[in-house]
Amino acid sequence: MHSAQLAFGQLDRGIRELKEAAPEMITIGALTYFFSRWLSSRLMSFMEANPSIAVRVEPITGIDDLAQSDIDVAVCWDVGNWDKSDHELDRTLLFNCSARPTANASVTEQVKKIGLERALREIPLLADSSGSGGWEEWHQLAGLQYHPMQNRLVIPDSNDRVQAVIDGQGIALWDNLVQNELDSGELFFISELAIEAAGYYLSSSSPVSERSTAAETFIKWIQQQK
Repeated sequence: MHSAQLAFGQLDRGIRELKEAAPEMITIGALTYFFSRWLSSRLMSFMEANPSIAVRVEPITGIDDLAQSDIDVAVCWDVGNWDKSDHELDRTLLFNCSARPTANASVTEQVKKIGLERALREIPLLADSSGSGGWEEWHQLAGLQYHPMQNRLVIPDSNDRVQAVIDGQGIALWDNLVQNELDSGELFFISELAIEAAGYYLSSSSPVSERSTAAETFIKWIQQQK
């Protein structure tokens, strides 16, 4: 009997030690565009500063993905006119990053020939992570009617959309995170008008009181990044 109690005591102690040794997990949702162009180069500093937290990054295509996964916190793009009634999510601005219509060299030349207003009706406008929300906002700012041509090309992944614009598949709204492509001449801003309120937002389906320590630690860290 004593040996059995001793064995169970050792087992219980071993389980506690394993739990204490196991890192706390956080699942971060991010657009592939944002992860590869901003978050990836910074994430190692978070992991080095927080060795007790394990990080899992899950690619998302938009805000709706949060309701269908176990993501603790996500970084989403939005044009700044967030309607909280549409999503039961807590949201905080991470940083603004103005967005403008962007195209490759050949499409840019076509825009110069036929004019921007006509080009926006005749050249496919690739949707962003907000669906058509970004383009609708830009047209409203420009004082133009939003009447895009029927676009049969749907590209959910944000990095793939960058490549599609480079390949001449259409026009998309991009920001300064495509600076490398702008510098190389692969992409061009085709209008000076930008959605100044556009940017990246931290979103969570859990209220602050229910967030894990790991999630709170990550949120505080990312808000300090430049």
